[in-house]
Amino acid sequence: MRDLDKIQALVGPITAHDLKYVDAYVCHDVGIFIPSTGFCGYAIQPGHTHPSYSFMILLQKSSTVLDTSLQPDENHYIAAILPPDVAHEETTEDTFVRYIAIMASKQLVESVYLSYGLKPPHTQSWHDFFVPKEIMVFVSRFMEEYESNGAGRKTVLDAIGFLIVNDLIRNACQPGANNALPKSAAIRDAAEYIQQNFAAPISVRQLAQHVNLSVSAFSRRFFRETGSSPAAYLLAIRLNKSKSLLRNSEHSVTEIAQQCGFSSAAHLSSSFKKHYGLTPSAYRSLYANL
Repeated sequence: MRDLDKIQALVGPITAHDLKYVDAYVCHDVGIFIPSTGFCGYAIQPGHTHPSYSFMILLQKSSTVLDTSLQPDENHYIAAILPPDVAHEETTEDTFVRYIAIMASKQLVESVYLSYGLKPPHTQSWHDFFVPKEIMVFVSRFMEEYESNGAGRKTVLDAIGFLIVNDLIRNACQPGANNALPKSAAIRDAAEYIQQNFAAPISVRQLAQHVNLSVSAFSRRFFRETGSSPAAYLLAIRLNKSKSLLRNSEHSVTEIAQQCGFSSAAHLSSSFKKHYGLTPSAYRSLYANL
């Protein structure tokens, strides 16, 4: 088994036999494991643990792999994170479930959380969230690089692995990461108003008036029920719409900025790069290479 020592450092006392149905790709701090023709023998062991952080990306929803109430849309997968040394197990079922397991060392994960000024999770269960489907660009590149013998292969693998883990953590930590629906009719109405009018100028005062609340009361209730401020919620919708247009249209960045409610192409570019780490043009080029 190739790189079994690196795999065991991330996964635990797993054997080559456990991985006979699993495609494995690994560098020093990150491993990607994809059950392709059957279950992972280690994953179905009762009460097994991992010395590293576990991430999961569900390519199809299944309660036997991850018990979640989240409902993904066409642009997102359900993902989840589990801290090290937490006992868990996967249940086998008749229908094979497609998912990607990503293991990341404690040192890497905790350094990324520290860079955000946050503490890593210490829960005893999976924390679920949404991750954009374009994360598969980096996953695919990691797999291709692992199989290659190109110059600088180790350095490139480490860099792509860092990007994958950083993207997962960023999405896990962002406000409203679990996208729970607002509980009250007023906040649901405000969220729906934002969804329908994201391209137009929208102020917090306007939203508060729309649902007959004071600005302060509306802002408090909106954050409590969505985990996000109204402004951050609006920006997230605009950015998601811009990503969809960048992937699926030939409109210019300026046109997309206008269609998504940004004041200019520069405003879209700066917001996009701050949230995703690359410019809209670079994102479009990267996605076009899928």
